[in-house]
Amino acid sequence: MDTTKRIESKRLKLGFSENQIAETIGKSLDSYCDIDWHADELCKAVALRRIKQLSQILGLELFELLALQCPFSNE
Repeated sequence: MDTTKRIESKRLKLGFSENQIAETIGKSLDSYCDIDWHADELCKAVALRRIKQLSQILGLELFELLALQCPFSNE
């Protein structure tokens, strides 16, 4: 599952609206929707602290949110 689908799926499962997440991480609704809709947006245009906030809200590890393999484990 790609990052945008992972974020959207988890957000919907938790019952959060796009606006609620946007407000919580300090982004405009339009900026947050870019994260939800464009696969490269999270890594190219969002500050790391906002990405960390998003991962915490969604209950995902940072590596899981970004679909990265942890270099210190086999996961």
